[in-house]
Amino acid sequence: SRFSTRRGTKAIMAEGDDETIDSIWDLLRKKSKELYDKDGGRDRSAGKHPRTLDQRMFDAFASYFGGSADGAGSASAGGTGSVPTIVLQATINDHGVITDLRRAGCGPVPPNVFAKYFCNAELLAMLFDGDGQPLWQGRSHRTATRRQRLALIARDGGCVLCRAPHADCHAHHLLPWDAPNKGQTNIDNLALVCTDCHNRIHDLKQTLYQDKPSGTWRTRAATDGETAPPGGPKHPGRSKDKPRPQRE
Repeated sequence: SRFSTRRGTKAIMAEGDDETIDSIWDLLRKKSKELYDKDGGRDRSAGKHPRTLDQRMFDAFASYFGGSADGAGSASAGGTGSVPTIVLQATINDHGVITDLRRAGCGPVPPNVFAKYFCNAELLAMLFDGDGQPLWQGRSHRTATRRQRLALIARDGGCVLCRAPHADCHAHHLLPWDAPNKGQTNIDNLALVCTDCHNRIHDLKQTLYQDKPSGTWRTRAATDGETAPPGGPKHPGRSKDKPRPQRE
């Protein structure tokens, strides 16, 4: 499970059988010991080590799942070898100084974490207008591109209706692609919605729209020109043979 601590930090908790938990813990302790030796080990006094035991244990955990400047995420470090996609949002003042830096849908990013991202990243930049709309050209195909999805993550953070994480969301056409009025795959015609909200919108024949000037996303009954024909493309996560779970 994923949750927030009383200190405002994020945490992950896993439960399991003793043998598996012990093996994972031993693996993390072994990696932590490697980091301790790399930081100077016994040849360096505890007060001069760059990180505490708790920080080394977290870095050991991150080396297998999250990535770090210590070779985390690489096959040699025991990780998956994959590179995560991370969307950062920055506010820049008139003098070109970053006044706010945060991860899309999350909180502020510490400078040392940003430095790790910056040193090991493929950088893609996007600009926004005064209303927070990405200045991004659309395309004429039904499915949103990877870069369009990144723009949606930066703009919406997560599901615009229930705030589910962006990893659980689809790029939803406000005006359906196959509706009589022919919606386009442009950023201003797309929004992130989770599987439950996405299916609910289509099941109830609704239209998603953003209320101006509050910026709140709402739904209303779709007109004939806004309704996709029956038997269209199946939406991700839906099965005709399995009833859709209800959100609590």
